[in-house]
Amino acid sequence: RGSHHWDKQMRYFSKRGIPTYSFSHSEDGLDEMERELKQAVEEIGTTDLVLIGRSMGAFVVQRYLCSNPAIGAVLIDPFPPDPTEMATEIAKEVFECETHEIGNIFK
Repeated sequence: RGSHHWDKQMRYFSKRGIPTYSFSHSEDGLDEMERELKQAVEEIGTTDLVLIGRSMGAFVVQRYLCSNPAIGAVLIDPFPPDPTEMATEIAKEVFECETHEIGNIFK
């Protein structure tokens, strides 16, 4: 699927001693994609990560961060297009987490 699109960025950071990881999620629905992300992070063995997601991957990262730690997130072409405007509504309806928990994602 799409993880090969990150090859150049991964080489750039790896050459500078920054560990990088990527994976392609299944297309079995949001719950499964979030579970796969959580499993990948557990296999890496640290939450000292900056998660990067594009399009649907950005949506999965947002959902994941509602109940799992990371030091940051980069959302590229995310759904929703401007998460800051929709944070309260999304947090309650889509991500099923408290607004104050999701607020840290957008800083």
